[in-house]
Amino acid sequence: METLRAVVTTLFLTAFAGATPAFAQDASDPGRLRVEAQTGMITFVEDDIDHLFAGGAGRFALTRRLAVGPDVTYLQGPGADRHVVMLGILNVDLGPVSSRRRVQPYFLAGGGFGTDRMPTGRLRYGWLIDVGGGARIAAGDRWYIAPEFRLGWGAHWRFGVAVGWQ
Repeated sequence: METLRAVVTTLFLTAFAGATPAFAQDASDPGRLRVEAQTGMITFVEDDIDHLFAGGAGRFALTRRLAVGPDVTYLQGPGADRHVVMLGILNVDLGPVSSRRRVQPYFLAGGGFGTDRMPTGRLRYGWLIDVGGGARIAAGDRWYIAPEFRLGWGAHWRFGVAVGWQ
């Protein structure tokens, strides 16, 4: 488990070190699309088992502040413990929205479902809810890095980082 924490810590330090003084695009202009690759760690509260995750997301801007889109995540826990999570996410940009901002904080909320492959090979299904926030940090004209924290039900917390294009 210490190796897992070291990997996730390294990802976040790399993400913050890679940010450059470029300015964030107005990613919330209506009709604009953002795509992200995500990674990090999820811990389920009831069993205190850490899972590494990798996934992808898309966001379609409805207004300058509101965007919606899918989030698909694959989780790998110890042994044969595997999950696939699919959520619909509402993203709300906080504070002034401007192309001159290097850092754009945001709030998100969403719901969907996940699968859990049991050691016996049987699949379980369940509904999930996520709420959290993060910040998109400009890493070039169209690229950004976004550290993020989420809490959710099935009881879990998620600490991740996304690399995105807008």
